[in-house]
Amino acid sequence: MLLNVRGGSGAGKSYIGQELLRKYGGTPVMGFTKKGRERLVAQLLPGGLALLGQYRVDKTMGGIEGIYKTQDERQEAILEAAGQYEHVYYESLFWSSAVARGIEISAIVHPQAHVTGFLTTPPEVCIERVYLRNGGKPIKENVIHETWKRIQTVRRGYIAQNQAVVDIDYLRAADHVDFLFRKYGWNPEGRV
Repeated sequence: MLLNVRGGSGAGKSYIGQELLRKYGGTPVMGFTKKGRERLVAQLLPGGLALLGQYRVDKTMGGIEGIYKTQDERQEAILEAAGQYEHVYYESLFWSSAVARGIEISAIVHPQAHVTGFLTTPPEVCIERVYLRNGGKPIKENVIHETWKRIQTVRRGYIAQNQAVVDIDYLRAADHVDFLFRKYGWNPEGRV
C-alpha cells in the first residue's frame, strides 16, 4: 500500500513518520542529488515499509519536497518506491491541496493500493503547533485556515473521484497509520 498523508502546516504529517521510525527503527536509504551529493531519501522499517523523506528520530524533517524539488521528481520517486517496496508512506505540504498528481499515481499503481489519508487536525491546533515549532514568531494564521479549507475541498474531490480515502485521527495519528499499514498486510515483526 502507498499511503499519502495530507494536512496543512502543523497537522502532524512529518511527526507520523518520525514516530514510526522511533517505534520500529529503520535502515537509512541513501540517494544522490543531480550534483552527485549523497543524501537521505527514505528510512526502511522492518517488514518492508519505506518512509519517503528525510526522517530522523532526533529531528523532524520529513516530507518529500525537502528532497525532490519538482512535482515530476516527486512523482517519479513515489512510483519508484512503489515498485521497490511493498508499503510506502509519503507526505508533502505542497501536495496536500492538490488533486491531479494523486489520482494519476492511483491510476498507475492501482486505485485501492494508493490510499490518501487526511489528518483531522483542526486549524487552531495546527496554528498552535506552528507557533511552538517556530519559537512564537509571527505567522499568517489566515494562510493555515485557507489551506485547511482547500484540503477539505480536495478530500471531497477525491471521494467524488472514487479514490481510496481515510480520515486519520490527529489525536492518535501514528497509531492510526500503523493500524492502516497492518490492515494492508504490513508486518513489522516479520521480514525486513
